[in-house]
Amino acid sequence: MDIDIIRKIVDHANDYGIRVQDFERLVDAFDSADEVVPNVTLKVGDAHATYDVIYADNVRTSTLLLHHVPGGKLFIVAPRVSTRTAERLRDLGMNFLDANGNAYVRFDSVLIDVRGRTGEIDSSKYALTPTGTNLFSTKRAQVMFALISWPDLVNAVLKDLAAVSGVSIGAAQTTLQLMEQASFIVATGTKRTDRRLQQVDAMIDAWVAAYPTGLGAPARTKLAEGELSRTALETSSDAVDLSGEAAARWIRQPETFTIYTENGTLPREAAMAGRWTTRTNEPNIFVRKRFWTDPAEALGEARISGLRIAPPLLVYADLMASGDSRQREAAAQYRSEHARLRAN
Repeated sequence: MDIDIIRKIVDHANDYGIRVQDFERLVDAFDSADEVVPNVTLKVGDAHATYDVIYADNVRTSTLLLHHVPGGKLFIVAPRVSTRTAERLRDLGMNFLDANGNAYVRFDSVLIDVRGRTGEIDSSKYALTPTGTNLFSTKRAQVMFALISWPDLVNAVLKDLAAVSGVSIGAAQTTLQLMEQASFIVATGTKRTDRRLQQVDAMIDAWVAAYPTGLGAPARTKLAEGELSRTALETSSDAVDLSGEAAARWIRQPETFTIYTENGTLPREAAMAGRWTTRTNEPNIFVRKRFWTDPAEALGEARISGLRIAPPLLVYADLMASGDSRQREAAAQYRSEHARLRAN
């Protein structure tokens, strides 16, 4: 049994806002080749649940059912859970988390459902600069998002880049320096303004790979269930950015809404009109805080209330993070029709 795999799984749990109590007991037990560790408590916010945690090198639902006591709770951890097996586990109501970050965790008001993580795109390939600094921490990811979306910001004054990114001037400056070290920014002359982005496709791939455990992490997402009314969002007094499948014109009947609001709160009129509720085990509405500011608004232009489409990079990332094959197909089409996912 590879303890590094266990630590990687726990890292994913932390990324998703899941806290594992008695982590060292879990590691020690698996290091001693125990297959099942009883009474492990997981916490997400104020919610918590206790599980028997089972490690399985090869996940077979028939074998797992032998460990499953009716009324009890079983949590499976594994190096890899195949797509087919993952669907079966969801149908059986069994929670799991694998080393690629695929997960299904449901208890109380908690629902974490991450699909399609194959490890094929590994943000760690780009995450560390030559000095060993993580380039995809949350604040730095916000700066990279702004630069990919509005490339001219690479030569803007720092306060403008910081304002669009939603970070401090110091964080913006540090990120630019780290991107130069990682060869994502190259100097084309001697002036500070003689810079341009390069390896943009690789940067996009890395940013999107890091997104589900960073800016798009479940812990940063409010879940709700209700009627999906685009009209209610368009007439809302709140400023709302629409992302994911509802922003992809190839999906005519979206099954979910992914939206970004000023404080990450539900837009009032839309929530009332659609009878949205946060007490649900089957959410179809995902709400996050808008972490960026449009460049025109950063320069003082007032934001108009109502609905608009989120920047292309975010729409693409939300489609890819869904784990849904239909949305991933739409993501490929979306990227092909939006040059380097620029906002304008």
